[in-house]
Amino acid sequence: MASIYELNRDYQEVAALLDTAETEEELQAINDTLEMIDVSIEEKVENTAKYIKNVESDIEGIKAEINRLATLKKQKERNVELLKSNIEYSLKTKGIDKLEVGTFKCGYRKSESVEVDNINDIPGDYIKTEIKADKTEIKIALKSGKVINGAHLQKNMNFYIK
Repeated sequence: MASIYELNRDYQEVAALLDTAETEEELQAINDTLEMIDVSIEEKVENTAKYIKNVESDIEGIKAEINRLATLKKQKERNVELLKSNIEYSLKTKGIDKLEVGTFKCGYRKSESVEVDNINDIPGDYIKTEIKADKTEIKIALKSGKVINGAHLQKNMNFYIK
């Protein structure tokens, strides 16, 4: 069976033949062919839409599985952190800084981190700022008739299959 693209191309070719048809028989044959192509396109679109619905259903199942696995991952991460905390607490209460057991080593290592006490006291060279348009508020203002330079409402045509 031809693809939708091929059916559209065939439709255009047959439609172009209408201009050159001279006899009643040729016109009838072209019209019959056009009707068959229309039916083929309708069947193809219906079958494609059914396939899309099946794939969308698969996607929902995959999303559910991703959520289930993400929850399981978080639970396991919490368990690992709890076990690490238990080991750390045990070492601290015994006054142990390093410990080697079997093939494992645990202990403390020094590191540095910056803590900001008051953001207002930090010089501007060390401040990051992100400027972002509030599209929700802009849309409300534009819909109410306000003119905002640098923004406009755009009408879109979004394809759907129900």
